[in-house]
Amino acid sequence: MDLLDGDTIIHILKHLISPADIANASIVSRSWRQHVLEGQLWKELCQREFPELGVIDEVIEIDISRGLAGAGSSHVYQSTLEKHHRVYNQLYRGIMKTPVSERNCISSAIYASSTDKFPQESIHETLHPQPRRQRDMHEMNNWSYWSSKGHTDPEVPETLTYKLHSSLCLIHEIKIRPFKADWQFEHPIYSSKYVRFRVGYETPRSPILEDVLRADVDGTKLQEYPWKPGPPPEYTWTYVSPEYPMEQRDVLQVFKLPRPVLCMGQLLQVELLGRAQTQLQDLLYYVCICHVKVVGKPIKNFGFSPLSAGGSCGLIYQTGLNFVAPPSSDPTEHQPVEEDDAVTPNGGGRHNFAENIRQLRLSRGLWHFTREASYNSAASCRHM
Repeated sequence: MDLLDGDTIIHILKHLISPADIANASIVSRSWRQHVLEGQLWKELCQREFPELGVIDEVIEIDISRGLAGAGSSHVYQSTLEKHHRVYNQLYRGIMKTPVSERNCISSAIYASSTDKFPQESIHETLHPQPRRQRDMHEMNNWSYWSSKGHTDPEVPETLTYKLHSSLCLIHEIKIRPFKADWQFEHPIYSSKYVRFRVGYETPRSPILEDVLRADVDGTKLQEYPWKPGPPPEYTWTYVSPEYPMEQRDVLQVFKLPRPVLCMGQLLQVELLGRAQTQLQDLLYYVCICHVKVVGKPIKNFGFSPLSAGGSCGLIYQTGLNFVAPPSSDPTEHQPVEEDDAVTPNGGGRHNFAENIRQLRLSRGLWHFTREASYNSAASCRHM
């Protein structure tokens, strides 16, 4: 390696695809660590696993305990490399170590492309896990669901847009239950033919453009957004799923994504493509949805925010929260150890730090600490 130039070494190191290998390379020596920093290996690993991160233009690190943003340094270039290395290292750990639960990641309903009867059949009714009776018990169709407006064309699409709990959330699958009208003849199910999903964020507008758009809004458009006056929002989608066929059945149907998708910006849109059922009373095609559920997990300590109307986006990392990921349920499963665990404790206390050192020495015999890493580890253990 000493006979190679820096660019060639970085090119070789970029062929490392295992997190454990990247962590090992970072603690071989100071020169190796510098090559890893300049090659931004952790950033490339995250973007290779989750291409949605390609929209990130800036990394913002906030120390909650001190209330500081970033790490001030006279060496701006080196400080930026260290920050990117540290933040993307923690991001990969947070994504891989946080367990997935069946909890619904949707926090609220934002917008439906059309609504037949507002508010009885609004998008907000799709947040209930089971169909429930509404307050008006004098109506026959008093079950909670969303219904589109009727159309003579069965190919007219509809969209439902939701806000997720976290601005950075990993999504695995979406579950949708079409609505069955039990009070109508032959109990029709108003499902769509296909469904597609988009994730992204609301595109910020400049203040001047916002004023112009608000001046052009007429009364009809305002009725579509009774809880949010002004023009409809514009969205930037970072991922679009393939189309999935939807069955015309009154069950919670599961649509698993081809890979886990990182939703940045809290927005998920359900596209309902095609209409399968007409209503007997008016012979128009409708789409009705009873419930929508998003299965995934929020990425703790991380956030996402569009920074300007020009499209700049930032990845936000909050330190000082002392979050410790739960251990794996399989005690025999090998957990790659990051270099940060080998050098400095990460809010886990002296006991956790000593345990990390012991695990390092036991794992696969791959670790050959340099004089610097050994000195730091020994010095930290002496303070216990």
